[in-house]
Amino acid sequence: MQLKYQLFRNSASTLVQLFVSTVVGLVVPPVLIKYLGFDSYGIWALLIVVNSYAALLDLGFGSSLIKYIAEAHALGDSGRIVHLMNVCLTTYLGVYAVSLSLLFLFGETLMHALLGASAQKGDFLFIFNAYAVIALTALMTVPFSSLLRGLQRYDQSNMVEIVAALVRPVTDPRVCRMVPAPMNPTPVRTWAAMRPGSPWPTPT
Repeated sequence: MQLKYQLFRNSASTLVQLFVSTVVGLVVPPVLIKYLGFDSYGIWALLIVVNSYAALLDLGFGSSLIKYIAEAHALGDSGRIVHLMNVCLTTYLGVYAVSLSLLFLFGETLMHALLGASAQKGDFLFIFNAYAVIALTALMTVPFSSLLRGLQRYDQSNMVEIVAALVRPVTDPRVCRMVPAPMNPTPVRTWAAMRPGSPWPTPT
């Protein structure tokens, strides 16, 4: 009965997490476009790509840790779980330290490589570094998320992701205030404004 209950909780929490992430993904972009305009939103979207690059630093350790922790948990070998966590945390701390050092030394170069000509239109270094540090710090949560999943506690892991997805619509607009407005911004053309015969004024 306990196994069936845990299986139900894991499955239900996964469905809720997928639903919340999908809804947030559909709702947030139009709001931010209206809030920022197309140009600033485009630059902000390029800046947060740093999250995807930071995820590459996982190097597959997270998935491997889930597998080996699940095996140790099935055998009741708690000592092996502690050893795996120590090794993984040490590795991630090393990656974190090296990445922060590279960011400190080459942050501006990386920003210009990511934004290209757009980097000349405003000072984006602070917000780029901020997102990079946040992304690298989020990477440090991977061992703990893998631990929960290896112990078959997907319900708790999914709950953390649900909270993070709900916090994003609150934090993103505030972070977006720091995105400098580019020169000669493109006006936001709403769907109503683009319809022929629309009563809404069409931006020029």
